[in-house]
Amino acid sequence: MPVLRKWNSRRIQKIWKHLIAVRREDLRGEERKGEGRDASPKSILKFGRNFLREFKIKKLAEGKIKAVLSAGSHESPVYISFVDHSQNFPMQSAIAKMGFTKSSVVIESIQGTGGKQQTTRLNELLQEPWPNSMIRMIEDHSRKHGFKKIILREPDNMYWYRNPFTGHEPGTALHEEKSDRIRMQIKGFYAQVAKKNGFRKNADGDFEKNL
Repeated sequence: MPVLRKWNSRRIQKIWKHLIAVRREDLRGEERKGEGRDASPKSILKFGRNFLREFKIKKLAEGKIKAVLSAGSHESPVYISFVDHSQNFPMQSAIAKMGFTKSSVVIESIQGTGGKQQTTRLNELLQEPWPNSMIRMIEDHSRKHGFKKIILREPDNMYWYRNPFTGHEPGTALHEEKSDRIRMQIKGFYAQVAKKNGFRKNADGDFEKNL
């Protein structure tokens, strides 16, 4: 892979290999269920190559938070994460899973991953709600690479939206009742993030912002 040798980041090389491996899968395994329509390895490799290749680790909050690129699953095989380095050990605190079209960068899903206490800590370190920092960083990097729009997908296809963890037995009334509440909370979170960051609904029902 001649292109691979030009990518001097081991992290990027790992992601590249991950994308190639997933693209070659004959069957869509469990980890690819819910994959966004613009987050297939083919789309990412075709339209997102330069975005990924030139995404360097970014330091925020005086270096206490680092934004890094990682290989993942479900909505997308690649995502950007905020990692908290202010404690005894690094803790991944938030992620945005990425997709790409010819003219748009697509946020297939966005979520906190460290629990309520860690989310509060992340917001305090960044001195603003963490999604604002995440989206602004993605916007800045997208502009540098000539993308015209940012799209934030509605969460309907998100793994944890479709499979909420309730602590109750699936199929029970308690599970279904709590699942509905969780889905409403996720929908509300996405709507709030979209509004605060200047997105508007598009014809597909997703959130969109011109760059």
